[in-house]
Amino acid sequence: MQTIVRLLEVPMKAAHHTAKALLIAQFEEDARRLAGDISSNQRRLLKVGLEKGKVLEPVGRLAGPEA
Repeated sequence: MQTIVRLLEVPMKAAHHTAKALLIAQFEEDARRLAGDISSNQRRLLKVGLEKGKVLEPVGRLAGPEA
């Protein structure tokens, strides 16, 4: 009795990329968890930015180089 075995070619890099992607996702999750919520100062800055719009944006030399 003869058994035929077929070998599948699986690139070794696939496992490495998958493991790396999972590690990156875990680091991102930990960073978001440790960062916490928005502080009151950050919330106030966003609120003023939404209310005033571009009125308070610097112009000329204060605005820096054009992108």
